[in-house]
Amino acid sequence: MRPAFRHLPTFLTFLVPLLLLAWVGQAELRRQGERAERALEEQALAFLRLADLRCTESLRGLCATLLDAVNLDRQSLPAQARTLQERESRILDLLIFDSAGGLTYPHLPPPEAGLLPFSSSPMPQLGQAEILGLAGDLTGARNLLEEAVRESDPAPRQRLQPEQRLRALFHLAGLLRRLGLKEEADVRYAQVMLFARALAGRSAQNLQAGIDPAAVELLAQVAMAEMDGRPLALLEVLRDIGDGRHADVADELLIAVADRLLSRVPLEAPEADEMRAARHAVRGLVQGRRFAREFLAFSGARLREQLLHSPRRDPVLLVHGSGPGASLVAVRACRPAERGEGEDKPGFVGIRLNIALAINALLDPLLTPERQGFVLTVADPDGVPILPVRPVEGASLPLQVPPLTTLAGLRLQAIPVDPEAYLRGQRATTRNRILLLLALSMLAVGSGFLLVRSVSREAELAQLKIDFVSRVSHDLKTPLALIKMYGETLDLGRAQTLEQSRRFGGIITREADRLSQMIHRVLDFSRKEAGTLTYSPRAVDLEDLVATVTDEYLPHLEERGAKVSVTLAAGLTSRVDPEALRNALVNLLENAVKYTPADASERRVDVVLRKDGTHAVLEVQDCGVGIPEHERARVLQGFYRASTAGEVRGVGLGLTLVRHFVEAHGGAIRILGRDGGGTIVRLTLPLMESETRSDEP
Repeated sequence: MRPAFRHLPTFLTFLVPLLLLAWVGQAELRRQGERAERALEEQALAFLRLADLRCTESLRGLCATLLDAVNLDRQSLPAQARTLQERESRILDLLIFDSAGGLTYPHLPPPEAGLLPFSSSPMPQLGQAEILGLAGDLTGARNLLEEAVRESDPAPRQRLQPEQRLRALFHLAGLLRRLGLKEEADVRYAQVMLFARALAGRSAQNLQAGIDPAAVELLAQVAMAEMDGRPLALLEVLRDIGDGRHADVADELLIAVADRLLSRVPLEAPEADEMRAARHAVRGLVQGRRFAREFLAFSGARLREQLLHSPRRDPVLLVHGSGPGASLVAVRACRPAERGEGEDKPGFVGIRLNIALAINALLDPLLTPERQGFVLTVADPDGVPILPVRPVEGASLPLQVPPLTTLAGLRLQAIPVDPEAYLRGQRATTRNRILLLLALSMLAVGSGFLLVRSVSREAELAQLKIDFVSRVSHDLKTPLALIKMYGETLDLGRAQTLEQSRRFGGIITREADRLSQMIHRVLDFSRKEAGTLTYSPRAVDLEDLVATVTDEYLPHLEERGAKVSVTLAAGLTSRVDPEALRNALVNLLENAVKYTPADASERRVDVVLRKDGTHAVLEVQDCGVGIPEHERARVLQGFYRASTAGEVRGVGLGLTLVRHFVEAHGGAIRILGRDGGGTIVRLTLPLMESETRSDEP
């Protein structure tokens, strides 16, 4: 069984309690979060019930009070609506319904009304008159138009239709005004107004003829007031519009006329304030008409059904519109004195309220968020927010409490006053849960990784020890066998000559040196691993030391068929342990020869010493088998030998000791490939300060 799988039960025994602890912690955090959410939901539900009660009571009471204050009198309906608005700012308009629940006020704008009083092409006489007017011949244009509107015996084929006659009269009055003939222009404008009123009932013919008599009448009245020039005359026209006397004119034209009349009055005039108030009344009238069109399209049928099926003593409430632009419609049955006579007598009277103002005024003093812990938000029946009672950060915070539907279909929702605290709690719970899972997962994975790595490391070390013992045994056995064999030969006196005795003695000495060097490396490695390997650095002339070592080792290299080339730079001094540097260089030279095959075409070793800035660089270059790039870092570790080492004897300690020496002296070691094959071992050692300063200018 492989070591990793052999320790699998131990690993699982360690992992299972961690997983169990993670599950228990996760479950407890989830329960805490659920309890906090349930508590918050219960508080929110109680708050919503209280808000529903207060909202229903307050809103119904407010609407009943405001409706009781409405008394239909002989004033025009727009004037009564303005009176209600001045009395109560929350009222937007007065509403009148017939007995069947149909809206009769505000009036709808006429469907065929356009912005311009005329839209069809003019008759020939009017076209010729316009051409003359553009050419500056106002008198000629006047004569043509007077000829066209004259009624004394015109030829039948030249007789104008009523719509054409109205158009010609209107343009003739305008020409007289441009000529400065105000009295004659007044007469013609008066004829235009009378003729326009006569044509007002012929809506189908007017639409076909492209004419709007109501708009022509209004423009004629405006022109007469402008020729009068008095602010009171302009104010009278503006008041007529605000009182609904031009209800058949398009909204856009009413607004344009009101703005034009207001611009004719100087700001410092006494009537300026009244003009602005009258213009505001016109805008209110137009807004009411627009509401009437939208109400009949979207809410009219719903209100009629409620009016016909609800008790007459209770007001009917209805939300119209959506979102912040929604309004509240409150309707009650008319009192007997308000019904009047005739077919168009009112059956119901109502008011339109600004729902945001009404709710704010009612709920703000009743529901204090600081005391309740929540803020109330109000939405229309479709769920579109109308308003919160006050601006709230994080108003989209989800709660499991569904909104309550209250009076008129309004939907109430509760938002915590301090949603950030709730969010912080949620985030903290989530964060703690994630951190717990991550911590336990990392602990489990890390522990498993360390366990597997420890087991693998132990197996690797065991294998390295086996390999080391095998290599050392093999390396020790060879020199010992040679020493024993040649020692026994000398002891038995079998050497035939003195020269042979000396050769046997040399072999014994060489093998003893190799054995001593091997033992020395093993001891140094043991001291390195134990942290007791020390050096005695001092100033060393690198050129002298490298030259001495290569000279001493040269015979040994040449004996093995190697050619040595030495290139040394002079004057390089470094603070190193000379004996350790000697051993390192010998180690590199030994490796250079040992790992160069005997049958190599060139057995050459180059030793280079040079200067590189503030460092000395010592390189030993060989033409051997080389070291693969992916193994160059590993051969510097203990007991590791390159895959290209083959059958060459060694235990893999030499480069490890060289690396320790270089790094202990502040240097570095790199192993590079050599062009054409081979290895370059580069040692970098710091120079002494005197050497670096000598290069400075």
